This record gives sequence, structure tokens and C-alpha cells, in this order.
Amino acid sequence: MASALRKQGELGDAHDYCSEATRLALVSGDQATYARSIRIMGDIYRKKSDINKAFRQYEAAMGSAAAMGDRVIQMESMDGAARCLEALRLQHKICNCRPLEFNTRLLEVASSVGAKLLVRAVRIRLSRIYHALGDENNKLHHERVAFRLQQDLDLQCGGCGSPYGLEADSLEALPCAHILHA
Repeated sequence: MASALRKQGELGDAHDYCSEATRLALVSGDQATYARSIRIMGDIYRKKSDINKAFRQYEAAMGSAAAMGDRVIQMESMDGAARCLEALRLQHKICNCRPLEFNTRLLEVASSVGAKLLVRAVRIRLSRIYHALGDENNKLHHERVAFRLQQDLDLQCGGCGSPYGLEADSLEALPCAHILHA
């Protein structure tokens, strides 16, 4: 419920539901629910632009997920933390090295899990970081691989040909299974 409310922009209600889920998970000893709820809490803080609190939530979720061996929650938490580091990098509060290192690790985890959409997003993020560093070879490499993934996953609008999945798009499915921008 908290995740759906967060996506709708109801951050206050999402925070309340997530806090309750975290409390109940701690009381019952449900480590998987605890890790997922603090990861979602990180998403809520990130949407509220409280990057430091969000990063701490993601770190806690990563640790809990790693202790359980849950690679999916670990990967989702790492993605949230990478987004926080990217925000700090763009605000010039940290250098490019930490997001570069973190996204490289996330790329390994996402590839091992088989999360192709996340691999594409991480490669695009790495391309931007390498561009900021002035490393055109690595920038172009990550752009090429991301574009190939985009083609493999058929993430282009059937009408205009522009890619989707990079940001929130309003999409429409046709009876023939083609997807268009709505």
C-alpha cells in the first residue's frame, strides 16, 4: 500500500503505512518485510528530497537484504542509493568517483539477477558519469549497450519510434500487442 501511495504522490500517507509496516515487521521478526519496508521508506524520503535520510534507509535495507541473501531487495536498495548519489553528484556535493563505483557494483548485481530494465538505466547513468569525467570511450560503450538493450526489449513507441521507459510515460496497448504513447 505504501508503495502505491508513494507512486501517486501521497507521501504523507505512504510514510504512515510504511512506518507501520516496519514496526510490525520488527515485532514479528519478518526480515524480508522489514528490508522491503525500509527500502520503500528510502523511496519516500528521496521523493521528499531528503537525500541523506533516504540514503541511510537504503543502506540499512541493503545490509538486511544481504544478510538474508535476497538479491532482489538488495538490488532495489542499491538502485535507490545510486539515485541518491546521482542527485548529490548533480548538485556538485560529491565527486563523480563514488557514484561511478556504486553504479558499477549495481550493474554487476542487476546483470546477475537478470534485471534488464535496471541494467539499461544503470548503463545510461554510467554514460552520464563518464561524460562528466570526459571519458568518451566508456560513455559511448555504455550508450551502445543501453541502446542494444532498448532494442532487445522493444522499448520504442510503435507510432513515433521514440524510446519509453526512461521516465514516466503514458502508454496505450493496441489489440495487436504494439505499444504507443497515449
